[in-house]
Amino acid sequence: MKDRANHRLKSLGQSALWVAAAVAFFTAGGSVASGQMLRLTNVSGVMGGRLNASLRAEPKTLNPVFAMDISSRAVTSIMNADLLHINRTTDAVEPALAISWNVSRGG
Repeated sequence: MKDRANHRLKSLGQSALWVAAAVAFFTAGGSVASGQMLRLTNVSGVMGGRLNASLRAEPKTLNPVFAMDISSRAVTSIMNADLLHINRTTDAVEPALAISWNVSRGG
């Protein structure tokens, strides 16, 4: 049972590492051809890996719904991605993980 928990934690950590690398790239001014941001085709996840973070305390949860403390929010923000991204320079809504979306009449 302990090996299974360690395996899940490693898998989660590697996913978080990929997301953190993407966030670091895009916030550092990197760019990708239009419509290609954070999209991989025919690629499956790889199990294993590690997330190293310097925090003052252990995160109390990895569930973003219940993350109230600073450590939990810091870790969950690294591990989760948005469907849409708001460009803070132009205030335009841009795709992040979403390929397309529709807006209904009622908003």
